[in-house]
Amino acid sequence: MEKWMMRKDELDVVKTSNKWNIPIYLTKIITNRGILDYGEVENFLNPSLKLLHNPEYLPDVEIAFSIIENSLENEEHIRIIGDYDVDGIMSTYILYKSLKRIGAKVDYSIPHRVEDGYGLNKRLIDEALEDGVDLIITCDNGISAVKEISYAVEMGLSVIVTDHHEIPFDSENPEIEILPDADAIVNPKLKGSLYPFKEICGATVAFKLMEFVYTMLGCLDDDFYDLLQYVAIATVADVMELRGENRAIVKYGLEILNNTENKGLLKLFERLGKKDSEINSSDIGFLIGPVLNSTGRLKSAEIAIDFLISNDNLDVKVSELIELNKIRKSDTEKGAREAFSKIEENKIYEDKIILVKMDSVEESIIGIIAGRVKDRYNRPAIILTKSENCLKGSARSIDTYDIYQGLNDFKDLLLKFGGHSMAAGFSLEENNFEPLREGLNLKCNLEEEDFVKTYWADIKFPISMVTLEVANNIERLKPFGNGNEKPVFTDLNVKIKKVFLIGKNKNVLKFEFFTENGSIEGIMFRNTKDFIETVKATLGAEIINDSVEFKNKNQTIDLMYYPSINRYMGNQRLQLEIITYRFR
Repeated sequence: MEKWMMRKDELDVVKTSNKWNIPIYLTKIITNRGILDYGEVENFLNPSLKLLHNPEYLPDVEIAFSIIENSLENEEHIRIIGDYDVDGIMSTYILYKSLKRIGAKVDYSIPHRVEDGYGLNKRLIDEALEDGVDLIITCDNGISAVKEISYAVEMGLSVIVTDHHEIPFDSENPEIEILPDADAIVNPKLKGSLYPFKEICGATVAFKLMEFVYTMLGCLDDDFYDLLQYVAIATVADVMELRGENRAIVKYGLEILNNTENKGLLKLFERLGKKDSEINSSDIGFLIGPVLNSTGRLKSAEIAIDFLISNDNLDVKVSELIELNKIRKSDTEKGAREAFSKIEENKIYEDKIILVKMDSVEESIIGIIAGRVKDRYNRPAIILTKSENCLKGSARSIDTYDIYQGLNDFKDLLLKFGGHSMAAGFSLEENNFEPLREGLNLKCNLEEEDFVKTYWADIKFPISMVTLEVANNIERLKPFGNGNEKPVFTDLNVKIKKVFLIGKNKNVLKFEFFTENGSIEGIMFRNTKDFIETVKATLGAEIINDSVEFKNKNQTIDLMYYPSINRYMGNQRLQLEIITYRFR
């Protein structure tokens, strides 16, 4: 079940369009994203490094600098402890490269997803002690490692936490933060933080800390800002909102990435078929991010960091990354099928929050499977699997439910948990599975209307009015991503001229639509199987030579689409990317 909705105008679009001197359709899309002031429009259309906030507003950044400065002067051994996802990989890389450049004695260690679980733990601390480490700097983790950091401090280690995750708080009194006893905690979400933009990723926090360190040491130069390409990868891969500072980081970072001198990335782009084409935010989200993520899911994220740092044996290293990602895809497909089967057989889809316990699925992919379940049923989804002495769970949520807060309400049942409103991870004893499932479902306030898949359109725009100029204007709104999704246009009662299957696996649909000005091409990459099944079942259409033959020659369709430009060999062709459809 789904519904189509049109976004309401926040301002008089015609007057605002005249005032801003931009087309009405651009004005409507921009105001739909909550940008109502001309100064904000200018920053949105032309984001620059001027939008980056001063790192001095981050909590404890001056204390962290003093600790790092002292470590440099005394030639102390610094160890970075990151995380195994893309944000953790990039955070670790940024800290390592920037500390190394100023002469630090520094190395890094990443927790193993299965053996260690998320974040700092006793084994890593003991290992650091054995190796003579003096200072631990966490990145993309640490804010919830209260016991672990207490142990590290007791053992004589200095600890700097750099993190962006939500701050744990007392469930009885949300005003009381539960913080680790670190020497410095650099997290924009701390109570009393003066940092103007809280929704930055772990890599941005790491970058900002080092920007402050470089400024204080008097060695900040243009070369330092080349690191923004790695911050951009992390920002997109960690699904941060592409607004304000994040938008500027990704816009500028993509420019650097498209001219990168990192030999590992260049080799990866070549293997992904992107050698001679522009890297955009979608490429990060759907190609680059998953490949890097696969290292932490199936082996160790240190493989990805070594790949970024080293110039040796790059063909071998890239082949390993590609192969790991293939295995991850295969395992995920198998696990998702098993999860769907359990949900259907046991009618778990009737629960407001879906919890599925799986016996034979690797812990490393349960987050991806949770995302698949969430997308199919449009309900918060939690997938759990057996770990060594407990269950490990990974949660993905919908816009109307804060999964972090939900789990926090039952933290007494959990051994460990962390995350944010849309995604979280945790562990619990197996006998607490049912109490958690029942508790989450009883306490949540979700209603049936929250589970209806809603598609939102920015503007009603006949396909006959779409031109290359319109599509080029829409590209001014890039980069697209969370908080600035691709604009959605809609047109009703569009007449279909032709539909046929293309691609090596015949899994892409190409359309031709009649318009007043001739015809226009459309393309649909997702849900093609559903389209074929629908036309066969309800419209009596047949597939003849990979072409959909409709019995009704005047078949019409309602469209939600994005006007795009197909660029090939220097040529440009207008193309509608079909987002969803309804048959008339």
